Amino acid sequence: MIIFQHPAFQSQSKIKKIIKNMKISPESIYATPFYKDKELDDEELYDRMITEVGYVAPKSVWLIGQNLLDIFDIPVSIKNGFGLLWPLMADNFFVYLMPTKKQINRMPKNIKNKFINRMRDYSKAFPNKMNRPPEKLRADTYIAKKIAKKHDYIYREQLDEPNSFCLIYVPEANNHLIVTSDRKGAKLLSEIPFGLKIPQGELEGMREENKESLIDFMLEHRSEFVDVDESVLDKYDKEVI
Repeated sequence: MIIFQHPAFQSQSKIKKIIKNMKISPESIYATPFYKDKELDDEELYDRMITEVGYVAPKSVWLIGQNLLDIFDIPVSIKNGFGLLWPLMADNFFVYLMPTKKQINRMPKNIKNKFINRMRDYSKAFPNKMNRPPEKLRADTYIAKKIAKKHDYIYREQLDEPNSFCLIYVPEANNHLIVTSDRKGAKLLSEIPFGLKIPQGELEGMREENKESLIDFMLEHRSEFVDVDESVLDKYDKEVI
């Protein structure tokens, strides 16, 4: 399923070419504009689109352009997450972050090569591995690892080593928990531009009712986790659009 902004979609020819190169059958694509009704605001259109996604039940959804990422509360920019996946509303459902035709045409050669490689990885994973895509295809894991590496922290799902962290996507809050092996890590990894950072000990010591309150807290303060200055990534990754 492909979601683009307006009916007058300017990137159609480029997307068709990408689909052909990825050897995805055009007949299997369901494409739809986000702005179908001028009388509705973004929030109402979003609710309708989520209903439409549920009805179509696609293997994954492509979101075209930065504006749609903002509307869908995906707290990364296309320039850092292009060609990668982001979880949405469930821990086994992902949206694909696709740049516009203009952004693709403006890519330097090294960035375009990276984009092509990511598309190849996606085509290999689609559709059979979409429930659990490879880590290298996930924008959340990619960005978190890049920043954590600068602070000598490593990604370990079991947190079985010092200076380690893991990501837990919380569908109820449509947000992440970033769990660190120690309290120091929760502070150091605050540069990751999404998610609530929490030490492992605090999370494990919580009662069930407190975990429910934590989800409520994440929902209430979501904007505080989203509105992080993502320019911090530029000093870690010069290869941006």
